[in-house]
Amino acid sequence: MKRLNAEDIIDLEVFIKRDENISDEFKAARDFKIFSEASGSEKNDDLALLRRWIFCMRENSGGKSAGSSAVLLFRLAAIGLFFIGMLLLGMPLANAFFDGADFGGTINVSYFFISCVFVPLVLFLSAFLLAPTLGRGVDLFVSWGLEKFFAERGGLKALYASNKKWIFLKGAIAAQFLGLGAVCGIFFVQLFRPMFNEYEYGWRTTIPSVVSAKAMARGAKIVALPWIVFTREGRSYPSFEQVEKSKFLAGEGARLTAESCEAWAIFFIWASFFYGAVLRGAVLGFSYYKISRTFGVNRIRNDRKISEILRRMRFADRDSSVNLDGASAQNSSETALLLRADLAGYAGAILPKVKTSLNDSEVEVVDYSFGVEIFSDEILGRVRGKKNIALAFLADDYNEETFENIENLVNKFPEKFLSVHILGRLSKAEGAFRPPTATEKSWWARKINSVSSRNIKLF
Repeated sequence: MKRLNAEDIIDLEVFIKRDENISDEFKAARDFKIFSEASGSEKNDDLALLRRWIFCMRENSGGKSAGSSAVLLFRLAAIGLFFIGMLLLGMPLANAFFDGADFGGTINVSYFFISCVFVPLVLFLSAFLLAPTLGRGVDLFVSWGLEKFFAERGGLKALYASNKKWIFLKGAIAAQFLGLGAVCGIFFVQLFRPMFNEYEYGWRTTIPSVVSAKAMARGAKIVALPWIVFTREGRSYPSFEQVEKSKFLAGEGARLTAESCEAWAIFFIWASFFYGAVLRGAVLGFSYYKISRTFGVNRIRNDRKISEILRRMRFADRDSSVNLDGASAQNSSETALLLRADLAGYAGAILPKVKTSLNDSEVEVVDYSFGVEIFSDEILGRVRGKKNIALAFLADDYNEETFENIENLVNKFPEKFLSVHILGRLSKAEGAFRPPTATEKSWWARKINSVSSRNIKLF
């Protein structure tokens, strides 16, 4: 399997959250023990090794899994919304058109389009407009369930911290079952009511120059285009002659035939099936595809917390004089501060802020002349052996080139922690940079948060 399943992803985040209060020595010993018990194939595969870690952490927790509990709640929410949509929305709407015909009335095919075509199409659009909003409610329900019944506080909250897109899609998919239930309710009513009852289908108009039999037949044929290749005219959609005979004339009624009524009935069954169940199923399938792409191998390799787990397992038995990047541990500096040449002269005012933010007493300054020089062999050689990369910018350095360089650094060094430090105006009297304004900080925060990695942080 190329990706983690939903249970694994949720449990992974819960375990990472729990590890925040555990000492590094304990985590190193525990994770190396997990690594030593893994099979040879697992040791050479990041995904398999991570899955092994999650399995062992579950065992250490007494076999409890917040992930399986959350997935169960998501499924319950989806099933509940499906039956709400079917029993309270779809079936009552479709039945309303049949109930009057049970007492000698005739089904007006013009209004029937509302039930079989218009409503399913509106529900189809709701998959993109309403499902995300309703999905947040589903997420809240699952989070409440974890905290109330399974004592897994912080389960989904931990997910939101680094997997906003994934958990957002998860809730939205569950919410889409409300629309799926509604269109399935319409389809089942359209299928079974005509199958075991006899109904007459007709149409009428006060302005025949606009709503003519020819226009009605053409409209029915256009609606039937998705399934027209599988069937024939007069069977799964009415022909012009059948439409013409279905028209009610004032004082005369209609010249209805069994064939025309059957053609209309089958036409509406097909319409509710295709414009309802098929389209909604396609949206669900696409949503499942999208969510499967949000947490794969690249996501694992570009996540600092996950990378730390894998490194602890693989390197805990190595000589302590060698760090994880192969550089000598004698080099006391683990952080490289990349400073543009025009800021390098103020390194004395910038370094204290960086050291305090990263809790690192030793920071090596690496200066460069312009953005693309960051990726020169000389600069990359100096930062490659570091654990952390820090970048300092003035608040008004807010431009696309700057953010492109930041993203390229994240992609170039997915295993390293990247910190971005924003500086306000320089006070020459104080010899220090003033803090950026709240507005400036929010501009940068939006951009930094858009980078798909937990290995980057704004200071």
